[in-house]
Amino acid sequence: GAPPSREAGQHPVHTAAAPDPRRRAVPASTIDGCQAHGRRRRGDEGQSRDQSVQRDDAAGRVTALAPGTATVTAVVGGVAGSADVAVSAVPVAEVRVAPTSLILEMGQEEALSASAIGRGGQLLADAAVQWVSTAPSTASVDATTGLVRALRPGEVSIEASAGGVSGVVPVEVRPNLETIVRVITERFSEAFGSGDVDSLERVLPLRQQGSNRLRQLFRNASDLQADLTVSSIDERGDEGTALVDGYYRWVDRQAGAQEFPVALTFRFHRGLEGWRPIGMETRN
Repeated sequence: GAPPSREAGQHPVHTAAAPDPRRRAVPASTIDGCQAHGRRRRGDEGQSRDQSVQRDDAAGRVTALAPGTATVTAVVGGVAGSADVAVSAVPVAEVRVAPTSLILEMGQEEALSASAIGRGGQLLADAAVQWVSTAPSTASVDATTGLVRALRPGEVSIEASAGGVSGVVPVEVRPNLETIVRVITERFSEAFGSGDVDSLERVLPLRQQGSNRLRQLFRNASDLQADLTVSSIDERGDEGTALVDGYYRWVDRQAGAQEFPVALTFRFHRGLEGWRPIGMETRN
């Protein structure tokens, strides 16, 4: 019949003139030195016919090396006896992923790592790990390296699997500064068109002097428009600035159509919740 399955570990393997029916399973492991011991009398000879196990003739030990089958033969007084050994892989009990959670901004990348753990708590260094993203349009992951790429705002789970067992890391993707600047610029233009200073300040805090000027302008104006373009963005640590240039256009009740060039500086700060606008200054 088929040989009994053994995992790598220190289990007895008996070799005599006839196979010993008391043999036990030896699970394969990547732990060095997990050996099965047996007694050998003077004049015994022993060998293995397969690379799944290794027979140490001097010590009379059999070491399970890799999944597979092997025949261990002992010779006593010119009479040979053989024992067939099947080595099976150690089952994966847990997959540990580090870090345990991740927050990235759009465009950022970070590599995750995973460890397959056996039921005895040992590290299974040779276990193959596969990675998958539950929402690859939000954050993708390299199937073999675990490199995560943040693509668009949202939440996603990254799964690492080995031996039918999975570990999961929640990933949050936040807008980067460039995206926040674009959104704030669009909202500022819309709020300007409403002619409501309070609406502007809900988008971007204004200095008192700038707030007063806009209130005065809005009193006598209609058909308000803000044609703004982001000229540059500078990010230094948790502080960010955006230079925004363009024109304010409106129709004055007395002077008619008006156009005024503007040069603005939008300021941002990155806190626990990501980037947020903290103020605006005029450069002209």
